[in-house]
Amino acid sequence: MHLLLAQKGTITDGEEAIDLGQSPADILFLSAADTELSSIAAARRSRGGQKSLRVASLLTLKHPMSVDTYVERTARHAKLIIVRPLGGDSYFHYVLEALHAAAVTHKFQIAALPGYDKPGSGARTVFDGVRR
Repeated sequence: MHLLLAQKGTITDGEEAIDLGQSPADILFLSAADTELSSIAAARRSRGGQKSLRVASLLTLKHPMSVDTYVERTARHAKLIIVRPLGGDSYFHYVLEALHAAAVTHKFQIAALPGYDKPGSGARTVFDGVRR
């Protein structure tokens, strides 16, 4: 489902759409764990680097319009997106599908690291059959 960004409203779960307002970057790191986001940001500050980096919480990307806006304004411009959908793909199914579709369309790399090694778990099912 797609809503116009100009429309206010909610979807059945009561979540309100938000725009993270992030500018594009070479690398995006998306995680459900604030500790990972903090660690990645701190490591980036201490090491520097030539590639630009943005971190974002997957918990802020629950509303489909938030996801669509993020993909359109930020994600589609990346060269690499690393996603840590802790808790599995059932919690983050729409964002994983949207990122996968954008990766195919805009030719960037994406890595989904679910956080546990049970076969068929996490984001792996969304990316089955996709080879780069």
